[in-house]
Amino acid sequence: MSGQLPLVGSEAEIKAVPILDMQKDGQGFEPIFEVFGEIFDKVRDFPVAIISIAGPFRKGKSFLLNLLAHYLMENQSSTWFKMGDTHPARVFEWKGGVERNTVGIHITNKPFMLETSDNKKVAVFLMDTQGMFDTKTTAKDCSTIFALSTLLSSVQIYNLTEQIHENDLQQFEIFTKYAK
Repeated sequence: MSGQLPLVGSEAEIKAVPILDMQKDGQGFEPIFEVFGEIFDKVRDFPVAIISIAGPFRKGKSFLLNLLAHYLMENQSSTWFKMGDTHPARVFEWKGGVERNTVGIHITNKPFMLETSDNKKVAVFLMDTQGMFDTKTTAKDCSTIFALSTLLSSVQIYNLTEQIHENDLQQFEIFTKYAK
């Protein structure tokens, strides 16, 4: 992408909204179809790209997406994060600690309108997923979240904070088989 066009809506209005939420009984998830219509209706005449991040819980997925959002809001300049900046954009909620924060799948309510090197506009959305392997989510639900985010994404980032271990690759293989 070579440059950024204005967001659809103002930067102050961009926020993460759930598109897959936990059912009220806490067992399984349900899609929020009306949000899809509201979000994607505005960009129906443009190609859409979704950048998603998935991985174990409490490893910085939401924070990383906020850095990416900050970069996109600052027109991808070489000074996109200045010395003294203490916080990136706060599009996706995050907090420290050991308890999960994101539940289900969240996506930006407005796209970042980028321009390709051949001057075509693309609507880019950022998508956050619930962290996997927490104490409250079943392996089936983790697989469902990963599979849906993979199917919806143009780019899927699998976030690990340390070296890749054999069990990480085995879990990744199980999730991708489930997605197929």
